[in-house]
Amino acid sequence: MKILRTVFIVALILNLFFTSLVRYVIITVFGNELLIYAVNAVMLVLTAKKFLGSLKVIRPAYIILYACIFFLIVLGLFTQNLPQTLFAVYILIPAFFSIAFHKDIATFIQANSRWFIFIYIALLGGVIYDYYFDFVWKTALFTVGNVEKEIAKNWTAAGVERVAGFCRSSFSAALALIIMMMILFYNLKSFTWKTLVFISTIIGIYITTTKGCLISVFVIYAAYLSEFLPGNIKKPTLSFTAILFATILILLPIYLFKVEVPYLSNDSLLDRINTTWPLAFTLFKEPWHLIFGTGIGSLGAPQLLFGNPNLYNPGDNLFIYVFANYGLLGLFLILFLLGKFVEFGNQNRIATYFTMLIFTYGITTNLIESPECQILFGYLIAFYGSRSSLSNSLSYSGYIKTPALSFFR
Repeated sequence: MKILRTVFIVALILNLFFTSLVRYVIITVFGNELLIYAVNAVMLVLTAKKFLGSLKVIRPAYIILYACIFFLIVLGLFTQNLPQTLFAVYILIPAFFSIAFHKDIATFIQANSRWFIFIYIALLGGVIYDYYFDFVWKTALFTVGNVEKEIAKNWTAAGVERVAGFCRSSFSAALALIIMMMILFYNLKSFTWKTLVFISTIIGIYITTTKGCLISVFVIYAAYLSEFLPGNIKKPTLSFTAILFATILILLPIYLFKVEVPYLSNDSLLDRINTTWPLAFTLFKEPWHLIFGTGIGSLGAPQLLFGNPNLYNPGDNLFIYVFANYGLLGLFLILFLLGKFVEFGNQNRIATYFTMLIFTYGITTNLIESPECQILFGYLIAFYGSRSSLSNSLSYSGYIKTPALSFFR
């Protein structure tokens, strides 16, 4: 079982942070595109087993959670087609997995700090290499449904190539670097090394041209620096920061979607303000949409792949995406994370970093369709729901330390 756990964890990390490499190997070596989804299939089985086990204990929170999921699926079936609804649920598999195994994820993060250093170096090296040279999978394609997809998104911004490294896209590469930075901030002890990681992350993200991520990097580094503040200053400072960015996340698309802001030089932000966000709000055609949303799968990739491509809208804002797909339940999710963080989340460093990333980068990205962010969401929901914390007394032996994890038990 230990070998199975190790193989699964390695496959999960490769699938999350080295997606293009994994896809290229699967397609060229095995010739079966369905194997791309093998890790998600295993996550689904493990999660289902865990959740079914939880039914042995009747808890109101479980009943409410399952009822909401069931309702969203039924509503999606009435408003969208079956493949579109199922794909929208499929997207959430990493989040459900993370909720089910959040303690195992925390244990693994703490017990394998040196491996995350190697992963970070590999990701940064991949971005730098891709800046000067092209990976062999640059123009390769595979098929999902009736849509051809690139192994790695090959695109430019203002004539500048947006490099993806080993990841699916430039923003995935930037996000992967930030996640590794957060984990290294948690595991590394030296201020100097943390600052070097901070600087190298800025360089890596600058190369990807993913400007929205840079705000997150500075806010997360500021959250780290707040650890040197007295407790009576640290907590209100972090709480104010989280409230500020959560407020911007919700109100910016609501109050600016009809406003012209020609003084902004960021074309991508202008496009969101003037096009993406207004078009997303046009989906809200019925009064009940303001309560239940426009149906799971109505916004984002499910609409593009299995719905009406002419109605496709990426959302490009966490609030818009969850409100359209999940209605007031999506808004509750954001407020739940914010409220719990203000209450006690800033007592845990990794939860603090994760929360700051979601509230900052979520302003210009939907995040939900990112498997990496799904893991963060699931961890935070479970962490804030259980008020658990990372133990500081873990001790393991072996190269990849997995003996305390509950996978495949």
